[in-house]
Amino acid sequence: MQLPYVMQCILYVLMLVAVGCAIILLLQQADLLPKPSQRLAAITLLHDLYRGELMAVNPFATVFIHLLVRFFWLSIFDENQFV
Repeated sequence: MQLPYVMQCILYVLMLVAVGCAIILLLQQADLLPKPSQRLAAITLLHDLYRGELMAVNPFATVFIHLLVRFFWLSIFDENQFV
């Protein structure tokens, strides 16, 4: 392998991580992405960054686990169900 190709691969991986971190920062601040459609688009972009990889090597897998657990608990303890 040539050194420029290796450097290009490393920079590509670092770029993916940087973009993913920026998306997570946007998701953490509710006022930056106030609409559900914006949040869904950000989550979709985060998923698409590592679409061809196994979930085990996805550095943002914990975000998806957090979202799934949150959705699970909200569906179990729905406020409207106790009204």
